[in-house]
Amino acid sequence: MSKLKVKSFCKGLKNKKKLNFEALGYVISVLDGIAKVYGLAKVKAGELVIFTNPVNVNKINISGLALSLEANLVGIVVFGNERSIKQGFLVTRSFSIVNVLISKSLIGRVLDGLGNIIDGFAFNCLKMVSKKIDVKAPGIIKR
Repeated sequence: MSKLKVKSFCKGLKNKKKLNFEALGYVISVLDGIAKVYGLAKVKAGELVIFTNPVNVNKINISGLALSLEANLVGIVVFGNERSIKQGFLVTRSFSIVNVLISKSLIGRVLDGLGNIIDGFAFNCLKMVSKKIDVKAPGIIKR
């Protein structure tokens, strides 16, 4: 999408309503699993965001990870089918950094990218610990 189209789209959003763009955004474009979103002024890198269809809010929501933080645009990696996200979809902050549950009971299980079990067997949540996905690697001496 050209910069001219982005500017005109953003100007149209500003003129429609006085909205709080600190915790709210609108999809401008989606390409190769990356969504460009206008708004979300206070979003943090690594924060989980939720895409919602403004027409049908009862539909299953898709989550994403905020990575590219620019002045007016945020680049978000889509965790799901990016083809179901269209221009104008609503994006909201979750106010939490992406983390996954880990445990020894997950060894040998089939998980998706967010740590959700997808192999169809029962879920045992004993001694589950929540860990951030983006952490600094330990030093060479500690390894």
